[in-house]
Amino acid sequence: MKHFDGTKPVPGGFYLDRKSWAVAVVNGPDGLLPPGEYVKLPVFLALLAGPILGGALVLFLPFVGVALALETAWSAMYARLAHALPGHPARKAPSQG
Repeated sequence: MKHFDGTKPVPGGFYLDRKSWAVAVVNGPDGLLPPGEYVKLPVFLALLAGPILGGALVLFLPFVGVALALETAWSAMYARLAHALPGHPARKAPSQG
């Protein structure tokens, strides 16, 4: 694949930034890209990737939400249990001195 620098004029199309995975669109016959290193995406690939990535988001987002909720609940429960244990530093009385 041909690589493009963001500071030089490029032909119109879809370009993928190799570091941030951001997609830049150049309208018209020629234009400039934002600074970065880009790879030109074929139009077919760019149009095909949209529905596939959207479907993956719809499929996996509920699992991510459930995992985050369970992790939050576990962290809160663990913190309460840790404070209830006899050797925990928060339960020790301040030293008299």
